[in-house]
Amino acid sequence: MFSKRSFLFLLVAGTVIGGIAGWKPITIRYGIAQARQALDRRDTAIALEWLTTNVRLDPGNPDTRFWLARTYRRMGRLNDARDQITQAWKLGYSVETLEREQWLALAQSGQIQEAEKHLPELLTDPGDDGREICEAYVAGYLLNYRLRRVFQLVDAWRRDYPTDPKPYVIQGRVFESHQNSKKAIENYRRALELDSTLTDTRLSLARLLVEVHQQEEASKQFQLCLADDPGSADARTGWSQCLSVMGEHKQARAILLGVLKRHPQHLQARIALGSLELSAGDPERALNCLQSAADDDPWDSSLRYALAQALQRLGRAEDAKPHFQFASGSQQAHARVQILVERLEDEPENPELRYEIGAVLSEFDPQDSADWLRSAAELDPDHLRAHEALQQHYAQHGPAELAQRHRQQVERLKTDSQSTATQQPTTQQRAIQRPQPQPQPQQPSPRNVPN
Repeated sequence: MFSKRSFLFLLVAGTVIGGIAGWKPITIRYGIAQARQALDRRDTAIALEWLTTNVRLDPGNPDTRFWLARTYRRMGRLNDARDQITQAWKLGYSVETLEREQWLALAQSGQIQEAEKHLPELLTDPGDDGREICEAYVAGYLLNYRLRRVFQLVDAWRRDYPTDPKPYVIQGRVFESHQNSKKAIENYRRALELDSTLTDTRLSLARLLVEVHQQEEASKQFQLCLADDPGSADARTGWSQCLSVMGEHKQARAILLGVLKRHPQHLQARIALGSLELSAGDPERALNCLQSAADDDPWDSSLRYALAQALQRLGRAEDAKPHFQFASGSQQAHARVQILVERLEDEPENPELRYEIGAVLSEFDPQDSADWLRSAAELDPDHLRAHEALQQHYAQHGPAELAQRHRQQVERLKTDSQSTATQQPTTQQRAIQRPQPQPQPQQPSPRNVPN
């Protein structure tokens, strides 16, 4: 297999000896083949390099434009994907194929109500896109917290593509988010058996192993992560936390100081060092780390609790109070959410439950709150309170254009409601319009009842 450098060399050589017939189509096809292989490995960055090189060579090639659209969709750059679909259409690419790609974009972006009606057609005739279809729709179902559909589709994905680790990674993340560490660990292990290069998955596995007190194995997994990526601040931070639990405080502190020397703003390293200093009985040093971390991430309840402890130990009880209150409120909110999520398993199409979850989380986890509110509005586009809450969220946290979009929805729904109300007759009108009693027809006698 040629490297990218070899390809660029051939590109330059082809330009020099441009008289060679068919040079350009060959290089374009080669670039697309390399991009497709990169996408199969889920390496979108490499795919993008090959395809942008193709565009420089021949901006009017429709195949390049289509694969650029797919690459941008995989990267979550949906506006860029839409632009490339338009370009491919103008250049004469298959309308049917582009339409299917648009359906995948709708699904991946969470517009599942619109995308879902196309899923049976896609699954009936997936062609070479079976994994693409599963991955895009699973992403959309996850955005809308449609977990039953996630697991149904993941099961089909796993059956049809038994060597693909991605379904196990997705299941692991779902179980991890629901605090089911045992199931999450099982799925991460299986994914790594299928592909040992999944460093992010290995890192997730290592962190969970720390939580379930399997420190020695966790340490081995962190070190494997560092063998793949020696400069990984996340892996070094996780390893330091593992060492701290094992009582190796001096080594753990040295690792964290090294991480922060190279990455002063690394959030998890600051939190880990603050927690380490707190457990070592130095609340002043702990406060320096924890306060700056809480300024950057005020929604982490365990961080806020550690900050409150540091303040309290320094004799600043009043300053500690709001942080203790936030941590306690967050714990209660998430306990309530757990109950509602269990109900949602029996009523997955209930937008009111989704709105309630979003409302409960609004003061303690704005991002999760917005996700739940969006899923309510996706199921019921006329859910006024969901749009009101989303308007307030985006007005506070951005982006402004989404605040404006939900403001327009709120205004539309209120206008429609007022219009409906004005069309209803008033009490006086209803009295006037009430029909007068009419004489009742005489009941037929038995002899007059028709046979």
